[in-house]
Amino acid sequence: MKITNNVNSVLSKWYLNKKNGFFHSLSDFAYDSACYLYKTQKQPSEENIDAMMDRFSFMYDAADAEKIRSEIRKYWMEYGFSPSEYFLYHVFEDDEERNRSFVSTVDLLKIASILNDRSQSKILSHKYRCYQFFKEFYHRECIAGEDIDVSFVERHPRFMIKHNNGSKGVGIAVEDVRYYRSPEELIDKIQKMENVICEELIEQDERLAQFHRGSVNTVRVRTIRTLKGNTVIWKSNFRTGRGGSFVDNAFMGGPSAMIDPETGIIVCDGYSQEGISYEKHPDTGMVFKGFQIPEWEQLKKSVLAMVERADRLRYVGWDLALTKDGWIMVEGNSFAQLATPQSHGPTPLKEEFWDVVYGEKSE
Repeated sequence: MKITNNVNSVLSKWYLNKKNGFFHSLSDFAYDSACYLYKTQKQPSEENIDAMMDRFSFMYDAADAEKIRSEIRKYWMEYGFSPSEYFLYHVFEDDEERNRSFVSTVDLLKIASILNDRSQSKILSHKYRCYQFFKEFYHRECIAGEDIDVSFVERHPRFMIKHNNGSKGVGIAVEDVRYYRSPEELIDKIQKMENVICEELIEQDERLAQFHRGSVNTVRVRTIRTLKGNTVIWKSNFRTGRGGSFVDNAFMGGPSAMIDPETGIIVCDGYSQEGISYEKHPDTGMVFKGFQIPEWEQLKKSVLAMVERADRLRYVGWDLALTKDGWIMVEGNSFAQLATPQSHGPTPLKEEFWDVVYGEKSE
């Protein structure tokens, strides 16, 4: 692992130094070769393709289903687009120049490998280690599943449980001791689970709760540390839940909307993972566009402090929630997807992303 980290560190420095054309090209070739192997080994499963074709069935005629299925596989190998990205970015228009201007799933894997130190990335990819590393920003109690005890349950009769390596809201549940014969029964159940974290529930501020009370509605803030040493707050979005879901992200059906990073004002309608636009939240009628995210300057200050704590990560997506006492960290992601900002339009962001990294664009 140490050898891999050292090799990646050398290659990333070569890649980021465009002035040295030979070593930049050599590094680019090495990363592209690794991405090709990844695409070969991690091709989308039939189940995933079926699920996305069902989700986006309104975008194509049933008679074209086999053609679409074949194209999804083709564009995964050619550009690294996931099945959902095939639909969200209108890849089926088959414009090579346009398709290469999007940051695909595999492109993002390459970018994250170049920009982020592997050891700190691994901290963010494990929820309990992330909590330990950024504890000062959490402002709530978390405990490893194997360490849960009666005192934690007494302090938090209702709490959230997550898989340490989970993503996209999968595997999250709320436990309530009232539904068990005793605290010990609940504790025994959790201690038998593998690799989970238990978290004190977040009580969100009323101003954001009004969008959807069943979920903690969060802000995803992407930051880029440029090669000139500046930190840019880039492509932020507000995320809400929908229906009975207590998870706020688009993968679970919740509308999301982009935010002006300077002012904290939502600048567009909400839209779902299927690309469906919502002027108002479908459950509550709250209007997205024009809404001022509260305490925006405090949020930016908190995010910049988090960036300084993770000093070897150049690209991170930070998830924050607003409580009555201010903004708190939910988690961080060194592989923060760009599906939400790129699917609005759709709008390719690869060129802008690298312009920000090299300090050629401020936001």
